[in-house]
Amino acid sequence: MTSMSVYLFTKEIWNPGAGLFAACFIAIVPGYISRSVAGSYDNEGIAIFALMFTYYLWIKAVKTGQVFWSICSALSYFYMVSAWGGYVFIINLVPLHVFVLLLMGRYSQRIYTSYTCFYIVGLILSMQIPFVGFQPIRTSEHMAAAVVLYAIFASYFAGVMVRLMLTLTPVVCVLAAIAFSKTFEVYLKDDSPKSNQKGGDENGDNKNDRLYDKVGNKKKIRDDKPKDDEGLGINVKSIIIVALLMMLMLFAVHCTWVTSSAYSSPSIVLASYGQGGSRTILDDFREAYYWLRQNTHDKARIMSWWDYGYQIAGMGNRTTLVDNNTWNNSHIALYMGGIILPHLQLRSNNPTPINAPIIKQSPVQLPQGSTAAGISMDSQMEMSSPLNNPC
Repeated sequence: MTSMSVYLFTKEIWNPGAGLFAACFIAIVPGYISRSVAGSYDNEGIAIFALMFTYYLWIKAVKTGQVFWSICSALSYFYMVSAWGGYVFIINLVPLHVFVLLLMGRYSQRIYTSYTCFYIVGLILSMQIPFVGFQPIRTSEHMAAAVVLYAIFASYFAGVMVRLMLTLTPVVCVLAAIAFSKTFEVYLKDDSPKSNQKGGDENGDNKNDRLYDKVGNKKKIRDDKPKDDEGLGINVKSIIIVALLMMLMLFAVHCTWVTSSAYSSPSIVLASYGQGGSRTILDDFREAYYWLRQNTHDKARIMSWWDYGYQIAGMGNRTTLVDNNTWNNSHIALYMGGIILPHLQLRSNNPTPINAPIIKQSPVQLPQGSTAAGISMDSQMEMSSPLNNPC
């Protein structure tokens, strides 16, 4: 699905040949496979499809100026918001695109229709998602404008946070596809000179060309024979084409090797190799999630590092206080500070009263009669003693 959306997007902005290259690149590039491999519990694999499909529908709406394509792009944006907290990537770049078009003097009725329909409908639909709510109205973060292009914008996020390398991968595939498509178009083009077949009348004209046009001056005869050094030679073309094909083959081999060595194992079942080549399967995560599902109360709240949120919810069937949806950074920062910082240091860093719920440990009675440490929420009680010491 992502390959199809990348193909449609690249085809719309360049040509079908570049679209095929982009679809092949996104299918094997490690930057995307790392999040879309089977067994991964991150939802970025779905989000990137929605991201590229929304961009395709937006370009289609701008080109046609039809309300239908604008509404479709808004619906795709709504799907993106419901799937991933990085929806601000779209809502920032679409106004940026319109702003650049205005600076270039390319404003038209099509842009007016597309942008108003997309923005109004998309904003109303996104507000139906619980974690978004009225944020687009209360804050102005969704209107942040930075005069950068998509590639620079994605490079910035990838440099700030390695996990967001995923947002850089599609545009790199698109740009690389355009480059390879244009290069092959130039070097596969037949630029051999065409022989001009001249009839009998032209032969007569050639004879007349030798007449004197002035006394003592002979009329110059134009030499229409092609020069040997015009165009690129067949050998040069062949070398460049073979070099490009070798580069593509090496890239495919590299992507296959990275995928097989780093991303083939599911994120909860890991594999390691010893010095002698022996393979060891690390099944600790799956066993821990199974233990949580069997030995904790159904309404227990799990206090864990945010990276394990989706895995605990999917494998352990338990609710976590924070998860991989990093839409509220201040909440995650406060929560992680409660895990790794001493109690007094946490209070010194936050002198103002904290209105967030405080976490404590409490025993939970299980059906088998045993006890396990569950998590309960109590906004009136202080943090329990395990948080007084750093972990």
